[in-house]
Amino acid sequence: MATMYEWNTQTLDFYEGCGSDPDIIENWFCDTYAEAVSQSESFDEPTRIVLERFIGNDEEGIIDRTDATLELCENGVKLPDWTVDCFGVEIAKVPQKFHREVASFHKQNSK
Repeated sequence: MATMYEWNTQTLDFYEGCGSDPDIIENWFCDTYAEAVSQSESFDEPTRIVLERFIGNDEEGIIDRTDATLELCENGVKLPDWTVDCFGVEIAKVPQKFHREVASFHKQNSK
């Protein structure tokens, strides 16, 4: 089994009564966090950036997917420590290289 990670900018529809669980209109996959931020800034609709974790192989394709949605915090944004499944159960620790990528981007762009 192979594990792959990919940044995803999701456009969202906050319909009446959805609370904090909007519909995803479209997914825009990106190779880097910087690309995901740029993609997010190009839309008029609300967006969120997610780090997707895929597990699969050549024979069966993708057999499992979990994600880590960036959260707003008092210091800017935070990438969660864990990816979660559709039930919110923590599944896999987010590799440090993605935390460094997010921190580096915001450090370079905060000037």
